[in-house]
Amino acid sequence: MIKSILKSLVYKFHHNSSRKLVIITSDDWGSVRLSSAQGRQALLNKGIISTDNRFDCYDTLESNQDLEYLFEVLMKYKDKNGAHPVLTAVTNVANPNFEKIKHSNFKEFHFEPFTETLNRQPSSNRVFDLYSEGQRLRIFKPESHGREHLNVFWWLNMLSDKNSIAREAFNLNYYYLTNGDWENKDELHLSAAFDLFETKEIEEHKKIVKSSLKLFKELLNYDACYFTPPAQKYHIDLEPTLKSKGIRWVDVPLWQKMPKGRGKYKHRFHYLGQKSTAGLRYLVRNSVFEPNMYGDSDGVDSCLAQIAMAFRNNVPAIISNHRAAFVGGIDPSNREKGLKALDRLLKSILKNWPDAEFITVSDLDSFLDNN
Repeated sequence: MIKSILKSLVYKFHHNSSRKLVIITSDDWGSVRLSSAQGRQALLNKGIISTDNRFDCYDTLESNQDLEYLFEVLMKYKDKNGAHPVLTAVTNVANPNFEKIKHSNFKEFHFEPFTETLNRQPSSNRVFDLYSEGQRLRIFKPESHGREHLNVFWWLNMLSDKNSIAREAFNLNYYYLTNGDWENKDELHLSAAFDLFETKEIEEHKKIVKSSLKLFKELLNYDACYFTPPAQKYHIDLEPTLKSKGIRWVDVPLWQKMPKGRGKYKHRFHYLGQKSTAGLRYLVRNSVFEPNMYGDSDGVDSCLAQIAMAFRNNVPAIISNHRAAFVGGIDPSNREKGLKALDRLLKSILKNWPDAEFITVSDLDSFLDNN
């Protein structure tokens, strides 16, 4: 009861809308994690990963089949305006170039556009064309997740030790590690691309942000308007750079941990539509749809309950999701479960709220400004 009251109080800060808007934000598209089922088994055998982490169980580069099956589900449904459900696909536009990094004797970081990563995989060689098809059908809209899902400075620091676990993982094209070589190691996860150990790293982060948004436009032919920092950690000093490159929305948790360096963080409270000093708007997710997070449960009922709470408080439902829910390259049954759950979720949304409207984050400005 107390938790419910607190949540209702928090909603009072959010930008209200009488319309029942539904946004599905799905992270990690384009990035590499597990290279294959065989690669995953090798990582398990070396003790680099465990079966406790759902991403290390299922997450891998999306395939042609993954997107085709996902699109089939999205195309089944339409809202009252005739719009299909649409994924705001938060995309990493680059991945590490392992061969070039190795050739530099692990002293230099090199990346490749994610399209090159896709094209090397026969099972993913039509994915980028499907991205375009998804945009044409208005069911799949890429937005920015930065360049790579990796803190390049921390990784190179770890790779400098030839006997490190990072080198072992590197040989299997894997980098989702906790940096165990520095103080406060429990806070330093390599997947947090814009976390920092020293404040001097902020200037390099700005360069990566500029590089990522430039590459985003080159590949996708439009400017990203929405940015989700990997692991939702970044320093506020990045915001003017984001704004100058066309970003209007930044994805943050309700209570953001802003890195100050050396494992220390400042907690900042956010709400939907809040304006930053740099002129950005903050987007705060309020519902979770992760079918492989809850064991036997598909997560649909809990997501519907969270959507209901958002709508009762006249706030858009911002659904949090990850690509790992829909990919089957490691385990096809994971994709089957995720798509079946998505189908049930979408059907239930339209049954419970016939006036629901599916939009993307890029649509949100005009909806909020007109309500």
